[in-house]
Amino acid sequence: MKKGNDILLVFLYINDLIYMGSNSKMNYDFKTSMMQEFEIKDVGLMHYFLGMEVYQKNEEIFIFQTKYAQYMLKKYGMGDCKSVTKLIAYGELLNK
Repeated sequence: MKKGNDILLVFLYINDLIYMGSNSKMNYDFKTSMMQEFEIKDVGLMHYFLGMEVYQKNEEIFIFQTKYAQYMLKKYGMGDCKSVTKLIAYGELLNK
């Protein structure tokens, strides 16, 4: 939904509803209208959703997948592997 220069984004996944917008009044109006129409529980700021960790600070939003990456490393027996500071090691040959 767009109102002038303001924008409201709404995401629905099964029974989870996430919304964000550029105008706090528009966000509040959307939330209250949804709560009047449906049985909705406001759980506050999002911290974790669909395997993504979300960190919100002032005007910034950071999205991480640290927990998912750690889970996948453990699942495939690489939980104790060493990390590297560079994505590609120079001079290394890759084999199948």
